[in-house]
Amino acid sequence: MKTKTIFILGLLMLFTLTSVQAGPIVELSVDDTWEYTGAETYDYTVIDKQDFANGEEYVELIKIETNEIIDVVNPYLNVTDASEKNVILDLQATFTSEVSRWHTARGNFLAILEKAGTFTLNTTIIMNVTLERTDYYDTGTVTYKRYYVNFDLQSPIVTGNPIYVDRITCWDFYPINLTLIDVTTYRIDGSNEWISNYKGTDTAVKNVTIDPHERTITFLYYDYGIGAYDIPFSVDGMKQYLWVFANDIGLPIYKETTTLSLSPLALTSLNIEKYDLTAFSVALSNFEFTRRTSWALFSILGLFAFYFIRRRR
Repeated sequence: MKTKTIFILGLLMLFTLTSVQAGPIVELSVDDTWEYTGAETYDYTVIDKQDFANGEEYVELIKIETNEIIDVVNPYLNVTDASEKNVILDLQATFTSEVSRWHTARGNFLAILEKAGTFTLNTTIIMNVTLERTDYYDTGTVTYKRYYVNFDLQSPIVTGNPIYVDRITCWDFYPINLTLIDVTTYRIDGSNEWISNYKGTDTAVKNVTIDPHERTITFLYYDYGIGAYDIPFSVDGMKQYLWVFANDIGLPIYKETTTLSLSPLALTSLNIEKYDLTAFSVALSNFEFTRRTSWALFSILGLFAFYFIRRRR
């Protein structure tokens, strides 16, 4: 066999092996963009990447710029303290900016969110014995920070095993001495891999479900001698998520958000919002062809080249 023939067949074999061994995307990069479309269209752009401490290790997170607004539910608390005071906290906060929004480097899991704004707080104190009532109105600035204790949120995608993670939300109010801490535990599950057709291309996907499991709110309020209290809360009204996560894109191709509602008999889902990945530009994505398509394409090219060379000889 001539040297030229061996060289051409060697190149074809190299391309074939390279296409097969290329793994799925493992992280998103700066300048990557994507969008989801449902009732509205949301655009996302990666603008920064940094390492954050996660226990004794560091985890790389990406900062995202987006037109999606994450709603914050203003808490309403009703507590009776040890001195038989009935304390009602009714908060109305208006957020004017998102200071930062960081996601895990793969999976678009929201890991850190910070907001800033103003608040009006109506504190009602009722003495249960005398039924005397006093209202206090406060205004000022509020900072809001939401973060996860463990950033390893994507492991169910890889292993399929469920994990439980705590999401902590802190409200700090100035100039009054009030802090609210919301700790919600989520269960994240990953399914076995299956094949979905995305815009005419078969791709390997896994279902990922994110369910609120339990919730506790702690408030510390010393200006009126109220003290600190831990209050168990229901997950009623919280969000539940289903993602169909594509290996070759590094993003979910489908997202479904539902609102949980507790009935006397069962846990039901309301207000279902569905979103499809309608556009993306991910630098490291290998989504053009599945592995099977790559094998078939390069095998055909190889046979054609071999036949062409044989004819010329």
